[in-house]
Amino acid sequence: MSVRASLLVLVGSVAVAGVLPATAGATTPGLDGRIAFSSQDDLWSVQPDGSGLLRITSTPDVEEAQASWSPDGRYVAYRRRPAAGAPFQVYVTDVASGASRRVSSSTENESQPGWSPDGTRIVFRRGERGAARSDVWVMDADGTDAHALVTTPDADERYPGFSPDGRRLAFSSDRDGQYEVYVSRADGGSPARLTHDPGYDSAPSWSPDGRRIAFERGSVLDADATKDVWIMRATGAGQRRLTTTAGVDEGPSFSPDGRSIAFTSGRDGNYEAYRMRADGTGQTRVIALPTMEESPDWQVRPKGSGLGALRDLLDPLFSGIQGLLAPRG
Repeated sequence: MSVRASLLVLVGSVAVAGVLPATAGATTPGLDGRIAFSSQDDLWSVQPDGSGLLRITSTPDVEEAQASWSPDGRYVAYRRRPAAGAPFQVYVTDVASGASRRVSSSTENESQPGWSPDGTRIVFRRGERGAARSDVWVMDADGTDAHALVTTPDADERYPGFSPDGRRLAFSSDRDGQYEVYVSRADGGSPARLTHDPGYDSAPSWSPDGRRIAFERGSVLDADATKDVWIMRATGAGQRRLTTTAGVDEGPSFSPDGRSIAFTSGRDGNYEAYRMRADGTGQTRVIALPTMEESPDWQVRPKGSGLGALRDLLDPLFSGIQGLLAPRG
């Protein structure tokens, strides 16, 4: 099924079901769009400079988190608990219309969704409720043809993401006794361990050119333990620490132009969305709200029409000119 057909199925199904407007992997190469994040159990988005705060979902007493933008920047997949005590499920929302639809349907927890580069599939984490293990699954964007990609007995696999060319899959696993970052074929075959650290390595994020992977590294799994954002080549070589605060820096997400990384930080006493250049410099808080902000994900700017299309055409040219005129160190 094509990207267009998959998304039309989504919107059409929502309309037929009469759902009221409920506003909700691979980094897609392109122009930088908005940054989505979770706050107050809903999803929000903001411009990279902190302006233009918008609410994506508004569902009182329902937890929604782990936003993942579709490759065309129009849809958000995310984890949602449909009812109190129910397992988490994967939903997709059309950000422009607010139309939402549940696309996963099992009795297990399903979370951490990520899109395939062509937008036709969603990779996600599935695990038994209350169990300390989970697997990597994939399904079509409309929720059909769900099947396992990575399963290891008595191990926990998490945070899956396809590479931008769709040929590889990154994920975290404790199959060797501790959480490490792995890369396999897109079908889950031939996994290779990239990190060898005695602590906790997880949440891999591909750069839009597929050459680098950002990830979080901490001493233990505990969410409140010290963590930092690291980066490495997609082979595992050249591992380098990008953040050095005493608290928690986690959940990196590359920008579509590959120059920046968004992440969560608790350095100011409250978890907020931050951004930095891909070399770790220029660490800046994106937005400061009184509540906890987590799991930022960077949108590729949707293609416009009219003046929007002209802007999309000229922006790369202006960026190149600015690069040529910038003073050299």
